[in-house]
Amino acid sequence: MRVRPFFWLCLALACVGVLSVALLRPAIIPAKLQVQISEESLVANHAALIHLHLTDTQGLPINQAQVTPSAQMPDMQMEPVSSRVAPLGSGQYAIHMYLTMAGTWEITFQTQANGFAPLTYILHVKVAKDTQTSSAGSRALPSQQARI
Repeated sequence: MRVRPFFWLCLALACVGVLSVALLRPAIIPAKLQVQISEESLVANHAALIHLHLTDTQGLPINQAQVTPSAQMPDMQMEPVSSRVAPLGSGQYAIHMYLTMAGTWEITFQTQANGFAPLTYILHVKVAKDTQTSSAGSRALPSQQARI
């Protein structure tokens, strides 16, 4: 039995098509985010210090990620909160965020790095009125983990 050249050509084009799709489509790898915040920094009208640790599923640090924090009070319409992200290396990022009022805040972290799935994590914290009530009035989980 003889196979015609047309069918060989169709087979070759199908193989090239499958290989090109596999090579050109980037693999998306899930990431793991750990958030740590100290209760002492959760005081109104002061900068809160938040530490993020971004790793892949094997625990290797993810550097050069774009970290976008935002904060709002769930029951109020407010102007955007000022924040600054400083990469510390080894997948560590420090975020300085100025929280203007006492009460419950919703802090959202969005991370994106090449080759990794985008990650969004929401943390709810209580901010105290002054430093005398910060240790008793503030409550935050010391370490949260989010996976995609």
